[in-house]
Amino acid sequence: MRKKIINSSSPLVKRIMQANTLHKELCASGVRPHSSTDDVSGDKCWVTELFNEMFWASTHAEEGRAIRGSICICAPSETRSARQLNASVPVTSRALIQLFVAAPHSALGVHVVHGRLVVWGFIDVVPMGSLRMLITGNATIVVIEEKAAIAIFEQGELFLPEAADKFSFTMHVANALTHHRAFEARLTFAARLQLVVTAMHRQCHGGALVIIPSTQESPIPTDIKFAYQFSALGIDNIQSVISEWETASQNYDPYSQHVNNAAFSQTKWWETINQSYVDQVSKLLRNAGELSNIDGAVVMDEDLRLLGFGAKLAGDLDEVKIIKIDALTKSIDEVHISSLGGTRHQSAARFVSKNLESMVFVSSQDGRLSLFVGVLKEEKVAVIHRLEHFLWDA
Repeated sequence: MRKKIINSSSPLVKRIMQANTLHKELCASGVRPHSSTDDVSGDKCWVTELFNEMFWASTHAEEGRAIRGSICICAPSETRSARQLNASVPVTSRALIQLFVAAPHSALGVHVVHGRLVVWGFIDVVPMGSLRMLITGNATIVVIEEKAAIAIFEQGELFLPEAADKFSFTMHVANALTHHRAFEARLTFAARLQLVVTAMHRQCHGGALVIIPSTQESPIPTDIKFAYQFSALGIDNIQSVISEWETASQNYDPYSQHVNNAAFSQTKWWETINQSYVDQVSKLLRNAGELSNIDGAVVMDEDLRLLGFGAKLAGDLDEVKIIKIDALTKSIDEVHISSLGGTRHQSAARFVSKNLESMVFVSSQDGRLSLFVGVLKEEKVAVIHRLEHFLWDA
């Protein structure tokens, strides 16, 4: 019999029992009836069993591929888009592995039937307020309520963060950027950069994204050796679409006509145009991140100009002062460069040490995501790690 990784008295189980607040409030107010969802999320034994099976599934590989996937605790009646199986499948680590491989981008719907945990189908649209468990790496499980990670179990360590979501990631990046721009502008840049980083990270190949100061104001550092560079038109592709979008936004005046059907149509027209810009910019940013699928870094500047890819970061500094910041626990330690990991991490540290106004995101094949930034006053490099836990739903 396999060892239980957690038991029903674990702090992780307690956090899950406290969560799912929306479901509890809706039940208490009579808006929704009691369902099999409540039988799972409200029972310590079911939660414990489900987590343990997820954990053992996370430690396996199928045909050489690491297992990734998620489950959603909900009943078939609670989701508007799902593919229900003809016969439910008992929850075991082996069954989870097979179903995750079959549909890696769909959550598995889990509830209790006849006193047993079962997978009832594949969910394409996750219900609002639902509880989920995600396998994000080897022996790593993230528990999600609505849009925030409420518990992270990473290779034997348990973290119960106050907030670990996409907005928190954006705040980390905005605060790390050099402060010569207004915070609102940094926040907008960080939100767009998140799309590039997410696309890179999802390749599961490992990669690096280098952000340098605006090339309109500073030259490209000489210690970036490009394999491929873009032409002037290619460099400005993303920025030109953003500029066109910003100009259209400034020129749009919803009150330029009387409040009548024509004005209403104009508003609807602008909503359509605005969404088309959102979609176009998002696609361009994701495409930039996917360039990390070959060896070498993708290089952009702080104006989102895409300079090139397949780049090597030269640098031979061994005496690099490094502080390591845990994005989950906020702990800070001074570390030696050799403890950072492989070539990508050490090259990023050396590059930022010589170019303190630049930053480098490094994604590892094992699922880790770190951000290297310069600390100008102290001439040190700060490494913010465990950022992968903030991008689970980006």
